[in-house]
Amino acid sequence: MKVIRGATTVLRNKTEEVKNATLELFNKVAEENKLDLNKVFYIVFVCTRDIKCANPATLLRQNNEAIKDVPLMCQAHHEYKGALKK
Repeated sequence: MKVIRGATTVLRNKTEEVKNATLELFNKVAEENKLDLNKVFYIVFVCTRDIKCANPATLLRQNNEAIKDVPLMCQAHHEYKGALKK
């Protein structure tokens, strides 16, 4: 089993920006790690609480047929002083 972490940000809380950032990050992680998407157990998304326009997991599911059977989950990031936004 392998765990891979990636991170990205957006400038604005806009669905199109979140979608583009989500897809770009997923595609880059999959490509650079030569992922066999048939062997992915699940994907966890963690978002800062200021991203309210859309759920990145839903956006990925809607835009990538290859992960249609992969469980996706989105959670809220812990807030703390000095934490990165968006």
